[in-house]
Order: sequence, then structure tokens, then C-alpha cells
Amino acid sequence: MKRFLFSIFLSLLIFMGLNFIYCNLDGETFNYPMTFKFTIPGIIGLRSLPIPAGFILIASFSLGMIFFSLVQALPALYRSLATRKHKGRIKDLEKEVEKLREKRIGLSGAEPEESSEFLDNPL
Repeated sequence: MKRFLFSIFLSLLIFMGLNFIYCNLDGETFNYPMTFKFTIPGIIGLRSLPIPAGFILIASFSLGMIFFSLVQALPALYRSLATRKHKGRIKDLEKEVEKLREKRIGLSGAEPEESSEFLDNPL
């Protein structure tokens, strides 16, 4: 999560820097109108509205940073899901151990000893 927030912060910082540059340059440099075309001859022909080149540069960079931060967050999400699954399994096993201890106390009528035969016998 820390990486994700850092990436978002970094992308906002760079976006503000690019926006500052975009606003302070002359109109010919970043305001060059660009149109995107998509044609399939005889079937369809699409054309976008003219968009300033500076806006395309800022938008593509910002979207790339956000996408990169999301890609970095995926492994952390999978690790947290695996950890949650393992914690649930540990709780189930601890409940089972408690039941077995209670069953052992009920059969013998006395407290079980604290020492374990595994600790007494070295390999």
C-alpha cells in the first residue's frame, strides 16, 4: 500500500510539473492540434476532435504512472489474501488442539504435563 500511495504522489507531482511547463510555454509548442484517425476502408472511418499535443503528453504520462502503481499493488494484494487464508487455517488448527486438550483432560481427570516427548528426545 505504501508503494501505491508513493506512486500516486509521484504521478501527481510530475503531473503538476508537466502542467506548469504546459501552461508556461508558448502556444505553438504544446498546443499543436493532433487528431487521431481509425479507418477500415469501405467499412468505417473514425476521426477524433483536435486535441492539443501537450494534453496528450500529460494525460498519457499520468495514466501510465497510475497503471504502474496498480500493477505494483497486485502482488501485495495477493500476499495479504494468502496471509489471511493462512491465519484462518492457524485459528482452525488452534481450535482443534484446544478440543484435543480438553478431551485429554476429560479422560485423565488431571492436568496434562507441560513437557513434551518431542523436546525430551533429541534427534
